[in-house]
Amino acid sequence: MTTPKDLYEALVAFHKPEEAGNVDVGKLKYALYARKSTTSDERQERSIPDQKLDCFETAKSLGIPREHITVIEEQESAKEPDIRPRFKQMIEDIKQGKYEAVLTWHPDRLARNMADAGKIIDLLDKKIIKKLTFATFSFEDTPMGKMLLGISFVLSKQYSDHLSEVVQRGQRRALEEGKYIHTAKHGYYKDPNDFLRPDGEYWILIKRAFGMRTEGRTQEEIADFLNKNRYTRAPSDGENRKPYKMTVQKVSVMLRDPTYAGVLMYGGIIVNLTEAYDFEQAVSVDDFMKINELSDIGAAFKMVKPMKKRQATKADFLRGMVVCSYCQRPMSSGITTKINPKKGTSGIYYYRCETKGCERPHKSLRARVVMRFVLNFLEMHLFATQSNYERFCRTVQTESVKHREELESRLMSLKRAKTENEKTKERIKAVLLKNDETLIDCFKGDMQKVENEAADIKQAINETEDKIAKTKDAPMTYQNFLELFTNTAKTLKSNEDLSYRDQTIRLIFSNFVVDNEKVADFGLLEPFSDFFKQGDFLDGRAGGT
Repeated sequence: MTTPKDLYEALVAFHKPEEAGNVDVGKLKYALYARKSTTSDERQERSIPDQKLDCFETAKSLGIPREHITVIEEQESAKEPDIRPRFKQMIEDIKQGKYEAVLTWHPDRLARNMADAGKIIDLLDKKIIKKLTFATFSFEDTPMGKMLLGISFVLSKQYSDHLSEVVQRGQRRALEEGKYIHTAKHGYYKDPNDFLRPDGEYWILIKRAFGMRTEGRTQEEIADFLNKNRYTRAPSDGENRKPYKMTVQKVSVMLRDPTYAGVLMYGGIIVNLTEAYDFEQAVSVDDFMKINELSDIGAAFKMVKPMKKRQATKADFLRGMVVCSYCQRPMSSGITTKINPKKGTSGIYYYRCETKGCERPHKSLRARVVMRFVLNFLEMHLFATQSNYERFCRTVQTESVKHREELESRLMSLKRAKTENEKTKERIKAVLLKNDETLIDCFKGDMQKVENEAADIKQAINETEDKIAKTKDAPMTYQNFLELFTNTAKTLKSNEDLSYRDQTIRLIFSNFVVDNEKVADFGLLEPFSDFFKQGDFLDGRAGGT
């Protein structure tokens, strides 16, 4: 605002809005734009039916005829420009004269980025958008009004960036711990802790692919080698393996990915996986550097969408944890079928060393050998000492308070969402009872959407309340603590579900080094490795320390 004319228009717009312009809102063709993202942090924003209801009430108060309004709904994030097809089409339709005005719930529905915000303000400046109306935001087409609108867009972007930062903070923490939040890399699968583990024979194939490249073989030859050997990626969510076609492009991306050499890159985060946990490299750093020029490393990494956490399956039992004592490489795992005339068909789980050149005389080892070792070890080493119990109570109390606070905050948010959902349902009912065909057509299907949302909110509230109730339970007594560890071996012995056994064992052990027919060495996870080194355990055989 720099001239008296600017000041005059601003004062007239504020004190005498009826004199600010000669636009007859009742004759304009409106685009009612309603948006809610379902794939980002904007999930908690007001529902689309609610936005439409507020906008129609605003239109009625301003005398805008229903037949002059075209509803445009979109379920996409507005954080980045040029990713909303319906918004983009609306802008083009406004330029072509199909719409002369825009009606929406709030400025942040139109844009959460400055590129799209600039398009709206530019169309206002050129008078192509003759009227911009919000249900929950006061706007006048004056220099002062545009300035305030611009500020609102800036604040919407800041809010969006802040939400993104909150989500990324959780991902960053997981990545720094060495966890992998996307689809497992070629030759690896994700264990229950989201760590990348060698996928048996398929890991060996990927390792060989890198070896072929160091020998000067072409990417076409590598892709052909993997396809001929029936390479497949590790399945997710308990699915069965599916045929996988390796292409030259996929090989190229894989060969330039530093993750296979032990370094994970994600945005500005770089993690040494070999220090984070016992990660197995598919290629040495030296060979990786020979394959790739330094300038190619950063460009090689491609982001992929996160997927649901991998669930343990029968074929995953201790996969990647059983190591050959001869070549020090993980053994592949498999199940062979055995037919017994009396007992019928059964599966025998086994591990097999498939490392080329390994001198191991007996390549295979039954899983029951490892299982027997686990049971014997747990029966002899009871980590339920008084000192461990006291440490456990301190840790549980601290974590429990923190966890309960997070759950209570979530519960309050869910209850607010429930209240808003109920209000929306009542408003839609009121609209439908009026038997206005134009409005009924506009809100067709919205009641079902709101009811589905109500069911989801109810389920989330029940689950959260159950979790809060559990956090208030008194810590287990020392006797219960003792029984828990005492019964671990008994439970593992009686429960034949391989998924349960796999998850339980992975909480205690890190690996098993197997000789011909026995476990020659093993690794324990913290704090058990520390307990074991310090002798802080009870001897289950003697019934004492």
